[in-house]
Amino acid sequence: MPPKTSEEAKRARDAALEFLNELGDGEEASSKLEDASKDAEAAATAESNKDAQGMLKFIDDLTESAKRSTSPASVENKDALEQPAQTADSGGWSWGGIWGQAAALVEHNAQLKSGLGRLKSSIEHVRNTEASKSIESRVRTIVNQENITKLSGDFKRQLDTVIDTIAPPIPDHEVFSVHLVSSMQDSSLENAIYRTMDRVFDFHGCGAVNIKSASQALAEAPEMQVKRGDTFTLPKGFDGGYGAAVTAVQYIQNTLKMQAREREDRQKAAESADKKTDDGTNDKRSESPMFYRAHKTELLLAIQPFSAIPMEDQGFLGLCVVLRDPSRNVTLRTFSQMLPLSCWAQPHDQIVAVDVDASLGSSVNMRADDAVQRKQEMNEECLHEAVMLAVKAVANEYLASRPAAAKAD
Repeated sequence: MPPKTSEEAKRARDAALEFLNELGDGEEASSKLEDASKDAEAAATAESNKDAQGMLKFIDDLTESAKRSTSPASVENKDALEQPAQTADSGGWSWGGIWGQAAALVEHNAQLKSGLGRLKSSIEHVRNTEASKSIESRVRTIVNQENITKLSGDFKRQLDTVIDTIAPPIPDHEVFSVHLVSSMQDSSLENAIYRTMDRVFDFHGCGAVNIKSASQALAEAPEMQVKRGDTFTLPKGFDGGYGAAVTAVQYIQNTLKMQAREREDRQKAAESADKKTDDGTNDKRSESPMFYRAHKTELLLAIQPFSAIPMEDQGFLGLCVVLRDPSRNVTLRTFSQMLPLSCWAQPHDQIVAVDVDASLGSSVNMRADDAVQRKQEMNEECLHEAVMLAVKAVANEYLASRPAAAKAD
């Protein structure tokens, strides 16, 4: 019996120990579970604190980067700003991307502002320096109308000199300026004279011709003028016509000399006012195109009507044509074909168809009927042809005598 009792007691003790062991394992498991929950809670708290600290650090860095000026470390700050934003949320859309873009824009704006500020300060500094003020005053002195005119004149003269050295001017090319001295103020007659002389000069290959009317200068001497249609004021005979033509030519020649002298005086006054030095560059040069300098020759052409001695109670009209070259001291003359004195009457467009009493002193000497008008038109044509023929003859004689005169010089 006792052994049995001891065996039962042993079993009871083992069962109690096993129960106690099970209780200890449960408590350990519960403690472990409790510890695990505490650890998870602490980890979540630490993670949230870490996120909050990262966000605050991002805001502080963003504020400091907006205040700082541009520096080589801006790229590194940008990476440091973008890293917390990326760790805050690793998803496709996150606040970190928006904050990064905003930071980049703020930094770029700060760089632009700082760059513009430095540029403005540099410009103000350069503008206020003594060197810039001196340069500005020199530029204002150079950019002056008088200086520009002087420089352009010097450049033109130097260019003409260089061109003359490389390719000397053609001696045959001349510009003939013809001053027409005539009381017959008729534009159609002037055109006819120009065409005639141009044809002759072109035939001889002697350059260009310009016709200038001297009627304005001749108007200051009314005693040298004859009125169209008035036969009483016409010079009488060949000697009278030639004398009147030479007198008119001499008067216009003296007038041109006086005008040239006045132009020279004005030019000298302008040069002295501009304080130009006489270094040989202010020589008088003829006006010319860019690639050659033409020689300018002035001629005087006088057309003087006169009345010839009547024959068998019939009057005649003659024209004395005088051509003078003052530079060569050459004077040529010729006479036109004799025309009826009626060719000196008023042109047909100035005839009035009215009857006027002779006591009124009218100068109308022809009636405006058809037959008389046709006659007057033909007389006008004959007068123009006579002038053209005389001008052609004297121009041809002048051009033919020029080479001989040049050899004599």
